[in-house]
Amino acid sequence: MTDARSSDQPDQGSSWVSRHMRAVGLAGCLALALAGAGAGATLASGNSGNSGTGKATAASGKRHRHMHGRHGKQGAGNKAGVFHTVCTYSHSAGDDPILMPGKPGASMLHDFFGNTTTKASSTAPQLVGGPTTCATSADSSGYWTPALYDNGQRVLPSKVATYWRGASRTASTTPLPAGLQMIAGNEQATSPQPADHVYWQCHAVTGSQSTRNGPKSSAPHECPAGQEMLLTINFPSCWDGHTLSAVGQDNVVYPSGSRCPASHPVALSRLALHVHYPNRPGGKFTLSMGPGMQGSIYSEHADFLDGWNITVLDRLTTTCLDTHSKCGKVTGPNGTPQPAMGSPSSSS
Repeated sequence: MTDARSSDQPDQGSSWVSRHMRAVGLAGCLALALAGAGAGATLASGNSGNSGTGKATAASGKRHRHMHGRHGKQGAGNKAGVFHTVCTYSHSAGDDPILMPGKPGASMLHDFFGNTTTKASSTAPQLVGGPTTCATSADSSGYWTPALYDNGQRVLPSKVATYWRGASRTASTTPLPAGLQMIAGNEQATSPQPADHVYWQCHAVTGSQSTRNGPKSSAPHECPAGQEMLLTINFPSCWDGHTLSAVGQDNVVYPSGSRCPASHPVALSRLALHVHYPNRPGGKFTLSMGPGMQGSIYSEHADFLDGWNITVLDRLTTTCLDTHSKCGKVTGPNGTPQPAMGSPSSSS
């Protein structure tokens, strides 16, 4: 476990404000582009805490120009860039700081990764710079998924590999707005979800090589001896340009092919979680559905509450995603990418 409170990290408050201003500058540019030069660019103000109405606010003209230039920049490669880090399992709790803020124990049981202090009352500014289980202390975000059961017995995950990919193979990626909340998957599902949103596979590591075996399936299945069960959850990546809160699950949506809809025109980096579980032959799996309740295995979902260090995340976006480069695992307080190796599910 690493502690993000190191001397090279910015103050929690100033770092979050800087990231918030970056995001709202983008929103201002979006408003100007949509409404024309004569239209106002100021959006409803708010914060990204636990409110269901958290919005970004247009910033100064200088910030607008900076973000407009960044958003319009074209990359040189023909493949989407990527970087990733690994966050070990932190704790479990019946908390959900996005959908049930300030109500400890009221949610389904969740397994948390990343920031070790994530709880029902957590907000994005509180997470930035906090202690984290991630391989880079620059990522103090909170990640959580519903608890998995086999025949009523808890199955604890070991870790999650968080992959960030460029928005497309041709254009640069819009920086992640500060304080963003995101929810992926459908917690009410009782039948298989879209295969490009949620799926299970087997996972094996041989030396430095990591491979995903077998076809994608909508539910966990028995894996060969020595392998793990791997749950992949892909997050929506098209943002509406102003809403930070994920309450209602409509601030970000999935693209149609490689394009974002007009209602959500801002293409963010694409986040995918690869959650590692021990192999359970012959398992009968369920997921937590509420306090003391278990339900359909098809209700897989995941939540993200942003806690990244702005300086490091911007650098990774620029050097890995905007250049369409395959960067390796990000480690250390400075978020240094290691040489890339293995498959997209690599977790070494």
